[in-house]
Amino acid sequence: MIRYLRIAVNDGFYGLEHKSMLDIHPTALLGSNNHIGRNVKIGPYSVIEDNVIIGDDTTILDHVHTPPLPDPAEA
Repeated sequence: MIRYLRIAVNDGFYGLEHKSMLDIHPTALLGSNNHIGRNVKIGPYSVIEDNVIIGDDTTILDHVHTPPLPDPAEA
């Protein structure tokens, strides 16, 4: 499920386990159970589906749509 939100970066919030250098555009949409690395930038109108892992030092440009990944807990 995609949630329309502006990210408030707090420990443990939607898999965000740190407070350093996240730049998530307010129009970006994030699913649940995502894990986002350090120094990540997510551009405008990007859609990050459920269970996505984004590594450190990654830039996701505008209008990117990631496919949802299967939930490992359900495997």
